[in-house]
Amino acid sequence: MLKLLRSNITRIIKSKTFWISLTAYAIYAIIIILSCTPWNYETGEFSAEYVLGQNYGLDSQAMNILSVGFPLQGLMLAVISCIIFLPDYHNSTIKNKLVIGHTKTQIYLSNYLSVAFISFALNVVYLLFFFALAL
Repeated sequence: MLKLLRSNITRIIKSKTFWISLTAYAIYAIIIILSCTPWNYETGEFSAEYVLGQNYGLDSQAMNILSVGFPLQGLMLAVISCIIFLPDYHNSTIKNKLVIGHTKTQIYLSNYLSVAFISFALNVVYLLFFFALAL
């Protein structure tokens, strides 16, 4: 199981699709955060105090900005996982994995955990840009 998971994650990290999608999601996060953050005309910069509150506690405006980016993540996750894992089914690599001695449960669970890794990476990118731009 660990060998399957390691091979899936290395294949994901080496994939151009993964890095292009992370870049696109980062650009999307920047656009969403900058469009939802109010502009302070007196100082000529974005008003982070309004978004995060005066004590940097998350308020409803910050939660709205956080929740706007996550619907696109589901769409990107579906496309990325199809592009990365479709060759396993098309080239009958699963049959080779079964011959080696892995069970179907191990194969599907490792694919599921790999998709969870992609989701975690997308969340980290979005939250990094949120806190970098809001602070």
